[in-house]
Amino acid sequence: IEPTILEAPLNHFEGHTLDVTCVAVAKDMKIVSGSEDKSVCVWVSTIFGPLRKLEHDDAVLAVACIPKGDKNLCLVGCANGSIYLWDLDDKEAAPIKILEKEAHGSDAKITSLAFSPDGALFASGASDGTIRMWTTDGAESRYEFVPGNGVAQSHEDAVTSLHFTPQSRLISAGRDKTLRVWRLKE
Repeated sequence: IEPTILEAPLNHFEGHTLDVTCVAVAKDMKIVSGSEDKSVCVWVSTIFGPLRKLEHDDAVLAVACIPKGDKNLCLVGCANGSIYLWDLDDKEAAPIKILEKEAHGSDAKITSLAFSPDGALFASGASDGTIRMWTTDGAESRYEFVPGNGVAQSHEDAVTSLHFTPQSRLISAGRDKTLRVWRLKE
């Protein structure tokens, strides 16, 4: 057994006023954090305050950053069911697209988000166990993971995490104590 060497963190960022609920890293290495204080902070490692603060109507529960593409995009999912698409390089501080509360249903909170490997699509998971696929360009609903679309069994509780593999499979985790691997087809 070796002694533990205590180390301080490389950086310590303060800027949120309530619990930080999610974090993602953009392709240009900006750090994006969401909070129950209804904001998203964009950070760079050389500045100890937020580079930008993006305000929302409700608590932010999920963020995801695009892995590829011409734009530096970030998705934000909120407790009121809205999904926002932001360009992190656009200093205008207005979202490109907003999917209002009906994104998953009237009472569903957006609990997880993920971009496909090429950035053309994104998936959203909600507190009601539903998963939906969207086009990034236009933010149009592409597919809902429900029995009517050939899904044998969806999650029975909130979707807590989504991740795309390099082979474009979608992995979902849920509060129903399950992980699911989805093979995506056109």
